[in-house]
Amino acid sequence: MPKHTNTEDIGYKQPPKSNQFQKGKSGNPKGRPKGSKNLKTILKKELEEKMSIQIRGKVKKITKQEAIVMNLVNNTLKNDKYATQALLRLITNIVGDEVEVTAPELQSEDMAILKRYTNNE
Repeated sequence: MPKHTNTEDIGYKQPPKSNQFQKGKSGNPKGRPKGSKNLKTILKKELEEKMSIQIRGKVKKITKQEAIVMNLVNNTLKNDKYATQALLRLITNIVGDEVEVTAPELQSEDMAILKRYTNNE
């Protein structure tokens, strides 16, 4: 015989009172402790930390995030293909479709080559 009385509404999302969690007691007592930080919080804190670097003979304090971006851009300018790929991905993720790329005007010789190529297919 069930422990609940006939006056209780029991059904979907309405378990009997005897099976519900007690007030003030967690359903997952061994869960994540209060105050513990997740990876996103730790990474954000670490990237916001300042560091000293020397730029053109002067010592400057910048965030680690700024230093990473500066290093990425400098390596791209040194023709590092991996840095270039990473920088382009970063720009695409941040800027997205805001930048409109326009094609330069084609000269008559270029147009002739394109017409020959498209007519051969």
